[in-house]
Amino acid sequence: MKRDNLQYSSDLLFAVKHEKHLMHHVLLYLIVLFIVLFLIFIVYAQIDERVKGSGKVVPKTRVVNIQSLDGGVIDRVYRFEGDVVTKGERLVALNPLRDESNRQEFLVQLHAQQAQKVRLIQEIDYKLDQNITLVFDENITQYGQLQLDIFNQRIVELHHQMDALNHQKDQKKSQLHNLVIKVEQLQKSIELLKKELSIKKELHRIKALSVDVVYRMERELNDMVASLESSQESIIEIQSALQEMESKYREHLATFRLRAIEELAKVDATIEQLQAKMVGEGDRVSRTLLVSPVNGIIKNVYFSHHNEVVKNAEVIMDILPTDDRLLIEAKISPKDIAFIAIEQQARVNITAYDFSIYGGLDGKVIEIGADSLLDKATNEYYYLVKILTSSNYLMGKHGEQLKIMPGMVADVNIITGKKSIFDFIFKPIIKTYKNALHER
Repeated sequence: MKRDNLQYSSDLLFAVKHEKHLMHHVLLYLIVLFIVLFLIFIVYAQIDERVKGSGKVVPKTRVVNIQSLDGGVIDRVYRFEGDVVTKGERLVALNPLRDESNRQEFLVQLHAQQAQKVRLIQEIDYKLDQNITLVFDENITQYGQLQLDIFNQRIVELHHQMDALNHQKDQKKSQLHNLVIKVEQLQKSIELLKKELSIKKELHRIKALSVDVVYRMERELNDMVASLESSQESIIEIQSALQEMESKYREHLATFRLRAIEELAKVDATIEQLQAKMVGEGDRVSRTLLVSPVNGIIKNVYFSHHNEVVKNAEVIMDILPTDDRLLIEAKISPKDIAFIAIEQQARVNITAYDFSIYGGLDGKVIEIGADSLLDKATNEYYYLVKILTSSNYLMGKHGEQLKIMPGMVADVNIITGKKSIFDFIFKPIIKTYKNALHER
């Protein structure tokens, strides 16, 4: 019994010792595993490598001057100093009466010229046997009556000229007809007289007729031949005159159309000039209403009263632009500038707003200074790096937008690359090791 108890106690002690030894091994394995996993993690885990700097918010564009190219008289001022304005919002209205009056004057001249053009086109295409009615557009109808009267007067003049020529032609044709009949009659009479003269000469040869009769008939024949030749010459002259009248007929029509063509060329040139002037005056009228070219805040107002006179190109007010993105000018130490490049991502924290509550702004590097500058306050050199943010506001606790104004101070973190945790931990050790035991 005693021996059994001793054996049991020995086995129990062995079991306890074996269990403790096993727990030590498990704990050791866990520690080794943790160290291995930790080493793997710090070797392969990447974190951002950043360059820090301080800066401030600056306007993305310079102060915008609101000017009137043509000058004028102030009619109304819509916005004043400190007002926030959006792009396209009305700022100042100048009295448009002068420019609108000029525009209306040019418009009247333009409509009159357009009505004249309608008439001239019809004159160019006019044919004597046509009945034409001038058709004017609705906007120039009031100027059409004068052109219609001129058109009718010119057509009447043309017809008078043509009627006179036609009357002369009819007279010449009548003369020609009479001469042709006369020539035919003379030709017949001459043939008969020649036959009769031949008979008379035969009678005279046999002494049956006096020579005086023969001479008288010969004289009569010569007179008839002379009359025939004269009539034939007159026919040629009349035919030539008819051809000349036909030429004059065509010439009158050509002159009528040529005058219309020349006038149309002048009218077209005048219309182009008036249209150009209309565009210019329309532009001048539109420029009497000055609108904001940018989103921004009105900084200065130089004219604010009704009927104040503004000279050409004189500045009326200044606007400080506020864009949907911000431009940050950051000061970077010369020892860090080598790792900064265009398009690198950056994180901007506005010091006026608690970063832990409101967060920061994402941005990217858009410009790097070409040379270092001296900060007279700290007597240290720095490079100026410009960063463009993705937005121009932070979100408040209740979802409202927190505006960021030019001049606010910012902390800038530029991401220059990635580096493992191992490098961050052992970099000081490696750097110390390389520099150790080298001092004099």
